[in-house]
Amino acid sequence: MEIIAAAVAIALAGLTGVVRAPSGLPEPGVTVEVSPMGAAPITAVTDAEGRFTLSGLPEGVHPVRLRKGGNVVELPEVSLDGNADVLLFWNPSPTPDERSAIVASAFQTGTELLSQARYDDAAQEFLRGLWADTAQSSLWASLGLAHVGAGRLDDALFATRMAMTLSPREGAYPNNAGSILFRMGRYAEAISYYERAAQVNPGGRGLYLSNIAACQYALGRVEEAVRSYREASSDPTMPPSGFYYLGSLLAARGEREQAVACLEQYLRVQPSGPFATSARALIEKLNG
Repeated sequence: MEIIAAAVAIALAGLTGVVRAPSGLPEPGVTVEVSPMGAAPITAVTDAEGRFTLSGLPEGVHPVRLRKGGNVVELPEVSLDGNADVLLFWNPSPTPDERSAIVASAFQTGTELLSQARYDDAAQEFLRGLWADTAQSSLWASLGLAHVGAGRLDDALFATRMAMTLSPREGAYPNNAGSILFRMGRYAEAISYYERAAQVNPGGRGLYLSNIAACQYALGRVEEAVRSYREASSDPTMPPSGFYYLGSLLAARGEREQAVACLEQYLRVQPSGPFATSARALIEKLNG
């Protein structure tokens, strides 16, 4: 939705969601306050189900506060782009030092559990940290990884989008969302997230373009995939697998010399990588 004033279009956004108490039950009576720069705060109060709705907000990154009974929970940066749906935890009890200690402990323990493939236990640890500080985007992102490991892709996507909403300048989060959507077979949507990652973090363009190329190939858009892989190959962040895939596509197109060069580049970087045997066999065939 847009409003036009003095021939200038101002894009509007909405913010909806639920606020929950440490018990997991809805938290009614919490004032959710968005403070757009240069404008008066816009507020809503959670209902009996903990839900709130804010509309007519200018798109952009704004601070959000949760207030109830003299207590305040700060969310320094919330990205509003279209209509965002969020889950927020209301827990003003810990002191700032206690909050920091809980977050650090939960992140460390959860990460260790994640490395052990104990995904459900890891998820509970990350949630423990989020109950202490709902604004911790790194915990939301890690929760998303735990859900991926457990095969809960819808939950993983929601948690990763929460991380994006709370840290809109971090390129890893839209890249993670794109990878989840790729797993779900939602390739066109995944491309939009990889493109967002490239905008936020141009330094990782090779990785994101390589991921875009994989989506294009999955959609049957082979020529676009080749162009994206080629563009990615000039960037140092392109993963080694990108050279293998590009080499395979070029081989199928009959571009022997370039195909061999890509496959040899893959082998230089990953001589014992997962595609090493296939790469050597394809080089032998092309040179045959």
